[in-house]
Amino acid sequence: MLTRLAARTLAGFGVVAGVVTLTFFALRFAPGDPVEHLLGSAATPEQVAVQRHVLGLDRPVPAQYTAWVSRFVRGDWG
Repeated sequence: MLTRLAARTLAGFGVVAGVVTLTFFALRFAPGDPVEHLLGSAATPEQVAVQRHVLGLDRPVPAQYTAWVSRFVRGDWG
């Protein structure tokens, strides 16, 4: 019985990890630029670059994913 519970718990963690990963990549590769939506079309290129840096969108995708998962694990879901 304990083995079955451990197997189901492990499978549950796998499902959560898969959903978290799919959510990240769906949001990351969705059409449109989130910074341009946030700032509007009147934003200057300098403002866009600064906001990208603030949000971490100027970093490589693996670094963004690692930061996103670490925030998720800490409970920062917003």
